[in-house]
Amino acid sequence: MIEVHRSLDTAPAGTEPIVVAVPRGDLAAAVDLLERSPRVGAAVFADDVDAVRVAALDERRRDTPPLGLRHVLSESCEPFCEVVADAADKARCISRILTFVAAKGASANDRARIEQCVDEMLMNALFDAPLDAQGKSIFAGVPTRKRIQLRTDQTVAVSYACDGQRFAVAVRDAFGALERDTLVRHLRKALHASQAVDRKAGGAGLGLYLMATAARALWFDVVPGVSTEAVCMFELGASTHELDHIAFFTHATTTATPTPPARVRLADRVRKRRIAAGMIAMIATVLAVIFVPRLLALRHTAILVSTTPAATVELDGRRVGTASDGTLTIDELDNGRVYRLVAHRDGYVTKHVLARAERGTQDVTLVLEPTAQLELDSTPSDAIVQLDGTPVGSTPLTLTQLPPTSTVALTFVRPGYRATTARVQVPARGRSKHYVQALELDPGAVRVHVTSNPPGAAIVEDGRRTPDHTYTPADVFVIADQPHQFSLEMQGHKPLLIAPFTPPRGAAPIEIGGDLP
Repeated sequence: MIEVHRSLDTAPAGTEPIVVAVPRGDLAAAVDLLERSPRVGAAVFADDVDAVRVAALDERRRDTPPLGLRHVLSESCEPFCEVVADAADKARCISRILTFVAAKGASANDRARIEQCVDEMLMNALFDAPLDAQGKSIFAGVPTRKRIQLRTDQTVAVSYACDGQRFAVAVRDAFGALERDTLVRHLRKALHASQAVDRKAGGAGLGLYLMATAARALWFDVVPGVSTEAVCMFELGASTHELDHIAFFTHATTTATPTPPARVRLADRVRKRRIAAGMIAMIATVLAVIFVPRLLALRHTAILVSTTPAATVELDGRRVGTASDGTLTIDELDNGRVYRLVAHRDGYVTKHVLARAERGTQDVTLVLEPTAQLELDSTPSDAIVQLDGTPVGSTPLTLTQLPPTSTVALTFVRPGYRATTARVQVPARGRSKHYVQALELDPGAVRVHVTSNPPGAAIVEDGRRTPDHTYTPADVFVIADQPHQFSLEMQGHKPLLIAPFTPPRGAAPIEIGGDLP
């Protein structure tokens, strides 16, 4: 079992990895600890470390790669899987992921952070991980513009899923070349740079830092010479995006055959173009005489986008930048073509317009209207909120998609409590309203407090795990006047079977649990 310590000074000597708790938001402290001792397998950013996170980290460390999203999200979340071979596949994969999270209710800010991380993960897997026969990076020194026209004979596996509140994505290469010292070195370099890190500045390893500052949790699972798997987890709709924990686990070499040296070849689309290049050149010589005047008329042009307030801008579904000072120039556009522009910013209604690129620079002004914000909570919190029967999140929750000044029916559902429906008026545009719903205990439910020694055991109720995969210590609710039987399970321990019981209606909270041998 992974041990948890506040610092290395409290950690006894041994070979088992440890989790070290560091103050929230202090990435530099986590990097220092990872550098000081190879025993540090993970750093958790929190004042209080809960057993659930530690148990999930330990299960992932002990599991056999490839891991995908196991121990990251609930097992009921069926992941989507894709194979990426080159830059064109990468672009299509990112587009599908952004469409997926948008359907799950991800905000523009959430989508921007997810896009940034997935892009960096795929760039690392496609162009930083491949090694030649001498163990050197085959793309070292190759300009980015030329890299994206190439591919290797190995592919990258991508899996992603969402449980409604959290989204996770895993990217696995076939080389297992990432080393712990490399991760630490690049994070330290970015943290102590003399100037703020700029994504446009480029540089090896910058993507690792961008991932650590954009995701809620970050894992690296490495089987040397076989595979490196990077996992980013995001909490959708969160008001802050500080890193929750970072982990680097090296797994023993499995029975899988080590990856042979990578070979570089042109991407399929580039190779096909070169095969036809000779024929195209001959035809072009003849047609140029006829079409040169027309081609000269199709000069590239630009659109100057002005947003109020500053907002992120997309062109035909592709993020092109942020109008940080209120303006953004998009050049290299085709004269006469109609483009779809989208401007979005948290707290404002997304603006969609069609703009035709004309010769020269066209000005497009987008004014975003503020949304009406309805802030919802419940006592106790963590209740699922339903709008017209459809879950929209759990309390505390902020809704910005509701029509201003309208009245909506919201249902608050929490196990062990009566489902409560309330009619709430949405505030006017640009205003916010805070609404708290008090929940009443369900007289037909009885609270059961489950503990174990050691803590972190999975709770199995009536032969199946609880729907949200609850771990001890925890409170669960059961139906009164019906027999129930619980068991507790933990890797490395024998299951603990608890004697069945039938709680009467209105019974006081019941305490169950015990030692796991």
